[in-house]
Amino acid sequence: MKVIIDAEKKRFTIPLPFFLLHIAGWIICRKWFWKWLNKKSKNITFPTPMLDKQTIQPLLSSLKEYKGITLVDIKDKDGNGVIVRL
Repeated sequence: MKVIIDAEKKRFTIPLPFFLLHIAGWIICRKWFWKWLNKKSKNITFPTPMLDKQTIQPLLSSLKEYKGITLVDIKDKDGNGVIVRL
């Protein structure tokens, strides 16, 4: 996955390997993460989602099949923009 940011005559490309997405999926499935997040944010309480690794794993694995698809392509009047591509 790539995140491309165009901002004021500069272009940043941030590659996100799939193993980082798998690690992020593992983290958001943990209850301690949501407890920690609720403790850090004083004004907002986030409900613990009913996610488990068996739900997230096939979803992240199927993303590899759609490599090259543009998920987000946003540009404003100034020419700044963000592109998220698998």
